[in-house]
Amino acid sequence: MASVKTDEPQLQGNVVDAIDNMINGHEMQALIKRIARERVRCNFLLATYQLPDMNFALNTHIDTLRYQFRERLRQRNERNFIKCSANFSSYRTDYISPELTNDRQSH
Repeated sequence: MASVKTDEPQLQGNVVDAIDNMINGHEMQALIKRIARERVRCNFLLATYQLPDMNFALNTHIDTLRYQFRERLRQRNERNFIKCSANFSSYRTDYISPELTNDRQSH
């Protein structure tokens, strides 16, 4: 049993080293860069259309991305509708210009 306890820290150290080697390997670094580029590209396109950013993994299913995109479009449309409604309601609908009032009185 004593040998198991002395091997445990060495085993943990080996696991940590293996994970570090995997993360710092060329293949993993290439995948990390690919994910970063895709996120930048997608988020740039979203920002172009005034939509919030999306966070996603490299192999996110396309249906999930479509759903997230549609949700962002819906949210943008709702914000624009609320903004337009607020602007429209700020106009006085009961206002009649003096020119129209004068024309009515002269007839």
